[in-house]
Amino acid sequence: MALAPARLPFAPQPISTELLSSWLLRVAAANFVELSELLQGLQCRYGQVLTSAPMDYDLPAADVQALSQFCRIAPKRIRALDLRLRVPHLNPALLLRFPDHFLMCPRCSVSRVRYAFCPLCIASQPVIHVHWEWSLACLIRCGLHRIPLLECCPDCGEPDPLTFSALDLPASRLCRSCGSDLAASTVCLDRIQDKGNIQAVGDVYRAALRFPLIRIVVALIPKRLSRLR
Repeated sequence: MALAPARLPFAPQPISTELLSSWLLRVAAANFVELSELLQGLQCRYGQVLTSAPMDYDLPAADVQALSQFCRIAPKRIRALDLRLRVPHLNPALLLRFPDHFLMCPRCSVSRVRYAFCPLCIASQPVIHVHWEWSLACLIRCGLHRIPLLECCPDCGEPDPLTFSALDLPASRLCRSCGSDLAASTVCLDRIQDKGNIQAVGDVYRAALRFPLIRIVVALIPKRLSRLR
């Protein structure tokens, strides 16, 4: 991508619920390059953009404009993926992060937020992507399916297991490291004690992220959550 075009030939549309980095991983897959190569091409054309970490939070206006031109996507659709815009009262310390030893990762892991995932959501996604809620450390169960989120591939332990497919290719639900079926990685809920209480804590967190007036309640939750986990 050192000689990247001013505008990419292939640019999938962002999904309204996904992370910015999830969309960029899909853009990279559509153009048959790694995310690191995609960002090199972007910076070759538009200067030092997407250099802050994590890229998913507090996206500068210059970065939005560069991505808009590079990917031929309206700026407002890119801005809508910014976690700071989604959840204005979010403390960035609640974002999951990859370990520092992923520094040379071709998927730019240290520049992205980390994610957990719901296997049932993965099973139903027509296009595999990372839901923005999966990047929050305070949410440990799926708000839709009410099951625990998985932090890695259950078979090999890969912390960044999702495979992002190129345009017009079927969605792949296989771990990119070991090839196991991530959508089949169901969890036996009967073995989880206090699952109702844990879900209630997660629901309160979700509400507090959107309605700051109840953040006082959330301040009391972490000690209880640590006991439930």
